[in-house]
Amino acid sequence: MARNVIGRNHAFVLPGGRRKAVDYTEFHFPYEGWNADRFRYEHNPTWGDVWVTNKRSKDDLPYWWRVAAWLPYVVELAPDPGVRDAAAEALDLLRRSARDIVDSGWKVRTKDAAGKAYVPEDQDLASLTAYVDLFPDAECDARLATALLGYGEPHGVECGSGQGSLYDRFAGAGHYFNYDIVVHFHLAAALLALTNGHAGVAEPLVRGLATRFETYRDPGADEPGRKDPGWDRDNATWLLRAAAVGLPLTGDEARLVMRFHAQSVSAYETFPNWDLWSAAVPDGTYSWRDGFHPAHRPDALRASDLATVIEYCFSPFRNASGARFIDCDVVLDPSRWAE
Repeated sequence: MARNVIGRNHAFVLPGGRRKAVDYTEFHFPYEGWNADRFRYEHNPTWGDVWVTNKRSKDDLPYWWRVAAWLPYVVELAPDPGVRDAAAEALDLLRRSARDIVDSGWKVRTKDAAGKAYVPEDQDLASLTAYVDLFPDAECDARLATALLGYGEPHGVECGSGQGSLYDRFAGAGHYFNYDIVVHFHLAAALLALTNGHAGVAEPLVRGLATRFETYRDPGADEPGRKDPGWDRDNATWLLRAAAVGLPLTGDEARLVMRFHAQSVSAYETFPNWDLWSAAVPDGTYSWRDGFHPAHRPDALRASDLATVIEYCFSPFRNASGARFIDCDVVLDPSRWAE
C-alpha cells in the first residue's frame, strides 16, 4: 500500500456546466524523509508513468479498516453494479493488505523505487509490535482489527475489553493525535468483530468502549489529552462512531454529541466559500486549510465528521437501549433534510 499516489492532471465538466481542472504538477518531485519517500514509477503495469509517496504508516490504518468493515454491505446491497464492483475490488485489496501485515510479523511493508518490498527499520510507524516489550498489551486492538480484516478471525489475538493499556496514555502524551488513532483501532476491532460474526469478541470490546469513554468524560489529572482544546469535540465524534458500533450512549454523552452538532451548524452556516463558482465569491487563490472549506476549530466538529450521523443511522448495530438523540427517519430520507 502506498502512502499516496499522485493523480494525473485532468479537467472535467461538473453538473450545471461548470468546469474544473486539477493540476498535480507541483507534487512531481522526489524526496526522502524519515516517514515518507516520493519517487517516480515510470513503468507501473496498471497506470503507466505515476508519482508515488511511500512508507505507508500504520497511523492511517484504523480509518481504512473501519471503512472496510462496511464494504461487504456495499458489495451486497448497492443498487449500482459499478459501485458493487468497485467496492468488491477495494475490499479485496484492503483484505490482502491486512493479511500481508499479519504474515509479515505485524509489520507494514512498503516498496522502494525499484518495486522491492521491505519493512522500514528502526521506526514504529510500520510496526504494530514496537512497544510490546514495554507494554505487553500495546496496540492489541490494532493487531486484532488487522487480523479480523485480513483473515476474518482473530488469528490468536486476544484483547478483552480493548482498553486499559498503559500504552494508550504513553502514546497520547507523545502526541495528542495518537488518541484518535488508538480510539479508531478500538472502534475498528469491535466493528470488524461484528461484521465477521465474532459476537463473543465484539461484546467485551463494546463494553470496553463504555469504560474508555467513562474515563475520557471524567479524566484524572494524569490523562494527557484532557487539556487539549479539542478534547470535548473529539469525544463527541468518537462517541457517535462508537454508537454506530453498538455502544448505548448515556444522556450526558448524547447531549455532548448534539451540542457539538448544533455548534457546528452555527459555525458553518455563514461560511462564504462552499461554492467557489458562485458570483459572490471573488476569483483568487483559496487555501485548502481555510479557504474552500472551514478551518478546524475546537468548538465545532470537522466538517467531514458531520457525515457520521449517516453512518450511525444506517448502522444495523445501533443499540436501542441508549439515549435517543437523532431522528434517523429524517437522516435516512434526503427529501426531508430541509426539515
